[in-house]
Amino acid sequence: MLQKFFELPLDKPELSAEKRSLYQLLSAGIPAIVTFQPLIGLAMLTIAGLTLAGYLDTPEDIYLLFIVASINILNGLLHLPTFSLLRRNRLGLVVLLLVLCNGVFSAAQILLWQGVIWFPLSLIVSVIAVFLAAPGLTRTQKIFILLIGILLSSAVIVIDRQINYPRLRMENLSHFLALLIYGLLTLAMVSIGVSNGLINFKTISRRMISNFSALTLTTVLVFITIGTFTNYLDSRKRAFEQLETISNLKASQIELILEEIHEQVSQPLEDTALLRLAQSILNSDPENAITKIDLELFRSYLFRLQRRPDEEYFLIDATGKVILSTNPNIQGLYISSFTLLEKAKQGHAFSIEKDFPGTPVQYSLFAIQPITQAERFLGMLALRTTFKTLNEIAQIAPTAQQTLETYLVSRIEGIDTPITQTRQFATQIESLPVQQAFDRLLTGNQGEYFNYANREVFGHSVWIPELQSVLISEIEQDEALAGLINSIPIYLSIGLLMILVAFTTVYSTSQAISRPIQDFAQKAAALAGGQLSIRIHSARRDELGALAESFNKMANELEVLVRTLESRVNERTKDLQKQANYLRIAAEVARDATTAQDLEELLNRAAQLILDRFNFYHTGIFLIDPEREYAILRASPTEAGRKMLERGHRLKIGQVGLVGYVAATGTPRIALDTGQDTAYFKNPLLPNTRSEAAIPLKLGDTVLGVLDVQSTQPEAFTQDDIATLQVMADQLALAIQRVELVNDLQRNLAELENTYKTFTSESWQQFSLQQDFKRGYVFDGFKLVPLQSLPEKAQSALKRGRTTILPPERENEGATVLTPLKLREQVLGILALQFDTPTVDPDTVGLLEETAARLAIAMENARLYTETQNLVQRERAVSEISNQIAASFNVENILRAAVIEIGKRMPDAEVIVQLETDQD
Repeated sequence: MLQKFFELPLDKPELSAEKRSLYQLLSAGIPAIVTFQPLIGLAMLTIAGLTLAGYLDTPEDIYLLFIVASINILNGLLHLPTFSLLRRNRLGLVVLLLVLCNGVFSAAQILLWQGVIWFPLSLIVSVIAVFLAAPGLTRTQKIFILLIGILLSSAVIVIDRQINYPRLRMENLSHFLALLIYGLLTLAMVSIGVSNGLINFKTISRRMISNFSALTLTTVLVFITIGTFTNYLDSRKRAFEQLETISNLKASQIELILEEIHEQVSQPLEDTALLRLAQSILNSDPENAITKIDLELFRSYLFRLQRRPDEEYFLIDATGKVILSTNPNIQGLYISSFTLLEKAKQGHAFSIEKDFPGTPVQYSLFAIQPITQAERFLGMLALRTTFKTLNEIAQIAPTAQQTLETYLVSRIEGIDTPITQTRQFATQIESLPVQQAFDRLLTGNQGEYFNYANREVFGHSVWIPELQSVLISEIEQDEALAGLINSIPIYLSIGLLMILVAFTTVYSTSQAISRPIQDFAQKAAALAGGQLSIRIHSARRDELGALAESFNKMANELEVLVRTLESRVNERTKDLQKQANYLRIAAEVARDATTAQDLEELLNRAAQLILDRFNFYHTGIFLIDPEREYAILRASPTEAGRKMLERGHRLKIGQVGLVGYVAATGTPRIALDTGQDTAYFKNPLLPNTRSEAAIPLKLGDTVLGVLDVQSTQPEAFTQDDIATLQVMADQLALAIQRVELVNDLQRNLAELENTYKTFTSESWQQFSLQQDFKRGYVFDGFKLVPLQSLPEKAQSALKRGRTTILPPERENEGATVLTPLKLREQVLGILALQFDTPTVDPDTVGLLEETAARLAIAMENARLYTETQNLVQRERAVSEISNQIAASFNVENILRAAVIEIGKRMPDAEVIVQLETDQD
C-alpha cells in the first residue's frame, strides 16, 4: 500500500504538451525532495551526534543542528500530499505548494546560520529559477512565483541584519562540515530532480549513468570531506595535545626556577638574627656608624648568597630607597616609580620590571620578600635576575618541528610584551589567547589564530600566576597539518579512483539492464513489422527474463492468430471488394439518376443503369398510386418490362408478390428460391427468374415505391447486397422526391408568373382609363410635349416586345431606337430615341435597355404609390363615415348621417338609402 502511495503515473496523455512537460518535472522532483530532505536531516543529526561524542569540533550551539535536521525532515513530510494532487492533475496547486514550502523553509535557514546569507538566498533562487524556466505555467503564475521569491529574499536580508543571538558559525568546524554536506546533498537533489524532469534521455543507460554518477559523486565528496575533516581534527587535536604537554612541562620548569629564586631571596630572612639585622637597618639612620657596620655585615652575607653574576640583592626601605645593594651603583636610588615596591606591599612574590637602572637587559625579574615588624611594612629584600634561565627553558625544543616555539608574555605598562625570546622579533603580542588569558586569567586555553608574525598557528596558553604572565606554545598550522596536506592528493586520487570504479560499475550495470531492453525494443519493432518468427533468447531469471518469456509467449500466440486469420482476412477482403464495387456502382447509379429533370426520365435511366451495372435478369421500378392501393410499374428496360408497361402492369398492395408485400410493409424482401417462396408472384413474361429481391423506396416512414430486381441464379442475393441496394434505393427515393418537388415548384412558379402578368396588365389598363392619364411625352431638345396617341412605328415595337432599330427614312435623318418598357414580361410602353447618326453603338443600345428597365420599375412604383394613396383615402373616408354613423343610436338619424356623409364625398352622385319593407 505504501508503494502505491508513492507511485505516480508515467504520463498524463489527457494533458496538453506543456502541461505534460510540467508534470514530468514535478513527478521527478517531488520524489527527489521527499527522499533527500529527510536524508539531509539524518546527515545533520549524524554530525550533531559525532560532535556531542567528541569526534568533531566543540559542541557549540549544537542544538541548532537538531533544529536544522527537524526542518528538513518536516519539509520532506509536507511534500507527501502533493502525490495525491499530482494524480488529480492539480499541477498549479502543486507548484504553489512547492514554492511556498521550499521557499519558506529555505528562508528559515537564515535564523540558524550566521555569516552565510548566500546559502538561503541560493536555495530560494534555485527553487524560483526552476519554476520560472518550467513549461506549462501561465504568465500570471510565473509573475506570482517571482514575487514570492523577491519577498522571501528581501525577508532573508532584513532578518539577517536584525538577529543578534548566537547561530551556527563557519568558524566552528562542525558547523562548517554540516553546511558543506547540506550543500552537496541539496545539489545532488536538484540535479537528479531537474535532470529526470527536464532532460529527455534517449536511453535508459544514459539516465542511469547520470543519476548514479550524481549520487556517486555526492557520496564520494561527502566521504572525502568527512575524512579530510576527521584527519584535520585529529591532526589539530594531536597538535593541541602536544602544545599542552609542552606548555605544562615548561610551566612546571618555570615554577621550579621561580621557587628556587624565591627560596634564594627568602633564605637570609629565615635566620632570626639576619631578620633583626635587616629590621634594625631599615629602622636606623643609614649614616649612623653602627648602621654602616650592619650594612657591610649584611652586604657581605648577601654576596655569599649570590649564585650568578647577573644576580643582585637589594634592601629597600618603605619609601622605595635602595638602602643596600650588592651593586654599589644602585645603592641610594629611589625605585618608587617601579611596580616593585607596590607588589611587595601587596604580598606578591615576583615582579617584572622594564629598564631597571644599572642593568644591561631590558626586562628584569625580581624575587620579593617583604620585611615587616609588628605588621608594619618596613621594606623588602629583593633579588634581581635576568630571564636567561627562563628563556633557555622556553627555547628548549622537545620535538623536531621547525615552527614550534614557546615564549612568555607579560602585560607591562598596559602592553602585552614578550619577555622571552621569540622566533621573530616582536615588541607586542596581540593574539587572541594572550588577550583572553590576561582578561580572564584563563589557563589551558587553546585555539587557532594568527600569531604576532601574522601566521596561522595552533596555540596553547598556561597562566603563570607568580609572574602574572602567560606562557604561550605555538606551532604553525602548515607544519602541524603537513601530514594532512600531503595526504590530500592521496584522498583526491582515492576519490577519483572510487568515482571511476563507481562510474565503471554503473556503466556496466546500466548496460546489463539497458542492452536487453534495447534488444527487446528492436525485436518488438521487428515483430510489429511482420516478422512473426522472431523470439528473445534469455536465460535470466529476473524481471527481464520474465519479460522475455512473456514476449515469446505473446509472439507465439500472435503468430498462430495471424496465420489463422489470413484465410479469413482474404475471404473478407473479397467480400469487401465486392461490396466496394457494389457501393461504387450504387454511387454511379445515384449520381446519374439525380441528373434527370423529369420523373419518367429519372426512373428509366435508373432502371437501365441498375440493369447494366449489376447485370440482373430483370429490373423494374414501381410507384404507389395516390390512393395507395396499387404498386404501378413505371420503368423497366427489359423486353418483358416494356410489355408490362404497355398493358399498365400493377400489383395489389399487400396481396400480390414480393412487390405488394414490400409496398405494404416498407421492409426489404428476398426470395432466394422462387420455387419455395410463397410470396413470389410467377410472371409468365419472366419464366427464368430463380431469385428475386424487392427493396422499398422510402422517405422516412412513407413508401414511395418498390425497386424490384430478379436474377436467373438461385440465392443470388445476400444481406450485404440488400444493404447496398437499399442505399441506392434511398438515394433514388430522394431523387424522386426532388424531381417531384422541382416539377411542383415549376408549376407554381408558372402560375404565379401568369397571375403577375395578368395583374400587371389589368392594373395598367385601369390606370390608363383615368381622365388625366397622359400616354407619353416627346422631347425635341427644347420643350416637352404630351402624346395623344402612339405612333405607328411604336405600336409595331410594342407588339414585338424587343428593342428595334429603325433605319433613317430620309437622308438627313438618323436611326431610331425603339426600346420596350417591360415589367414581368408585360410591355407597358416604348422608349423611343432618334439619333443624328445612321447607326447606333451597341453599348448605347445596352444603356437604353437598362434605362428602359429601370424606367419601367419606376413607373410601376409610381402607379403602386398612387393606388396606395387612393386606397388610403378610401379607407379614411370609410372610417370617417363609420364614425359619424356610430355616433347615432336612432335608425332615422343613422340613415340621415349615412346619406349626408356619402353625398359629401361623392358630390356627383345621387345617394339613396332605402329600407326594404315586408310585402307580406
